Amino acid sequence: MPLIKLSSPDQLPGTRPSRLEWERGAALSARPRRTKGVNGTRPSVSPTLVMLDGSQSPLFAGLSELVSAPFGCCSGGEIFGEGEEAKFVYKVVKGAVRVSKTLTDGQRHISCFHLPGDVFGLERTDTHRVGAEAIEDSQVLMFRRSQVEQLIARDLSAANQMLCIFVGKLKDAEAHMFRLGRQSALQRVAAFLVEIEARLGRRRGSLELPMSRRDIADYLGLSIETVSRSMTKLQSRRAVDLFDSRRLVLDQKKLDAMIEH
Repeated sequence: MPLIKLSSPDQLPGTRPSRLEWERGAALSARPRRTKGVNGTRPSVSPTLVMLDGSQSPLFAGLSELVSAPFGCCSGGEIFGEGEEAKFVYKVVKGAVRVSKTLTDGQRHISCFHLPGDVFGLERTDTHRVGAEAIEDSQVLMFRRSQVEQLIARDLSAANQMLCIFVGKLKDAEAHMFRLGRQSALQRVAAFLVEIEARLGRRRGSLELPMSRRDIADYLGLSIETVSRSMTKLQSRRAVDLFDSRRLVLDQKKLDAMIEH
């Protein structure tokens, strides 16, 4: 079965596509749904059926059985919210996504950031326990969850790739737990910078952070003031050169020497 995508008009700030209703075979259609976003309601989207030419990134390498619907999401736009039905699995093509939960006291906890190539949104339950938003203008592929589960059940390669995804997420969660429980604020910030640079695939010392310092603070369990002080300390130790709040040059050796592995 050929891989198919839905190409939609550009999204307005704070918008995201409607819930998609999928027809049998190659025919696809979408039903618009209005929900509240960061600047009001999301307008309806009328997708157009387009055949993929192979340039889009599939969910599983070497497999083209799944149907994907790529859409653009502007900075701050919601991809899915807490408590919404978990019908889709997502993959970042471009940009960055934060996954967060609002606590009972109104504070926000960011559990992870997703960068190009990352898969997210696959839940054990029928609803999302957390919400996901674009940190910057992003492009995301969405795959129907039921199709992903069916493919995993019958295709060993897909099952192995999904296992690798889960193992990677478990490894990241363990590293983050260690970071929050055992590292100082300075070590947390240093380790975070090294991690993001490695995940962006650069490792050349130059880094442009897609997330704000408040995002970093909510992820590392720190205040924004502590993150800023830690950045200043790293700069004074010549481990980081700051061009502005998001553009930095890292000294890998100095940063690695600060981090507990």
